[in-house]
Amino acid sequence: MIGLSLLNRFKSSTAGALSVRNNAPGKLPGPVPDGAAGGSKALAILALLAEYKKSGNVKYLNEATTVGHWIRANVTDSTGTGFGGYYVGYHDVPPPKPLNMGKSLEHDADIFFAFTALARFDSNHAAAWTAGANIARNFVREMYDSTNGHFNAGTIPVGSEAGTGTSRTGTIKGNDIIIKLVDFLDSDSNRLGKPRHK
Repeated sequence: MIGLSLLNRFKSSTAGALSVRNNAPGKLPGPVPDGAAGGSKALAILALLAEYKKSGNVKYLNEATTVGHWIRANVTDSTGTGFGGYYVGYHDVPPPKPLNMGKSLEHDADIFFAFTALARFDSNHAAAWTAGANIARNFVREMYDSTNGHFNAGTIPVGSEAGTGTSRTGTIKGNDIIIKLVDFLDSDSNRLGKPRHK
């Protein structure tokens, strides 16, 4: 049952979860602190809802709503000053885990789909799940660059360093600055002189 195994990995808490990994060759696995990301938890919601749809067992719906409440309580950008949306989550470091205040197009898209699905299955709270989905949808829309015809990767807090392959030369709103992906050519296009893909 995929729902329960994902639930065990993505159990809700502000500090993330504990997973079992091999610490070193020849050592027994032990608990290692994991970060907690809204997008990953959204995927767990979708798996739990799939199991609920298949089995009809309400415990899967209840666990999916628990994870959804964690996302809303812990990674919603409620400042009202930036681009909105949901923060990436908590860093994968020993506790106390600091909040990663970057925002990801991918994570917000995952959260949109998860909350939209929750609105279908949890009809008593459909309006709240739809409102949560709209927060993610609006962030995704804000990331669309109509001039260049593509979506930007997300945002980072003003003053943060952009990661490899990104540029922090985007629009600033509140404490958010849009990070843009640096254009790359694939090896075939570059080698064969083919026009750049759009």
